[in-house]
Amino acid sequence: MRYLSLLFVLFVMYVSWSFIKAPLDIPETTHIDIQDDIKTHIADTMQKFLPDVKEFKFDRFWTQSLDKNKMKAVFEFSFENAAELVNPARYGIKGYAILNFDEEKQAWNVDGPYFANDQIQFKDGMIIRPGDVDGE
Repeated sequence: MRYLSLLFVLFVMYVSWSFIKAPLDIPETTHIDIQDDIKTHIADTMQKFLPDVKEFKFDRFWTQSLDKNKMKAVFEFSFENAAELVNPARYGIKGYAILNFDEEKQAWNVDGPYFANDQIQFKDGMIIRPGDVDGE
């Protein structure tokens, strides 16, 4: 019985090692290039539509292969609005994009980006007193 369990463990290790060493569907350089292109596109779009944006940064960004010709890019970015003089805040946005490879054009088609969640972090604290309705 010990030999069977040892053989089973060795078999599981061999199978898991073969999955790790299997060739990637999409090369890592493609992931890096796509990440750079999407980051540039989002940053340029934000600057175009919100010219008062300052301290724009990507907090997280990664891509994952969904299959041979499809991947998903997931990102989180944040920024501040320089036009806000009273109660400045840092805005955070999460989103994703789906990319499909068009073999005819030899290019990636981007579906999205789709924005899922957003958050606001106020830089100055707020004071709320019991009974205050309008914050005076």
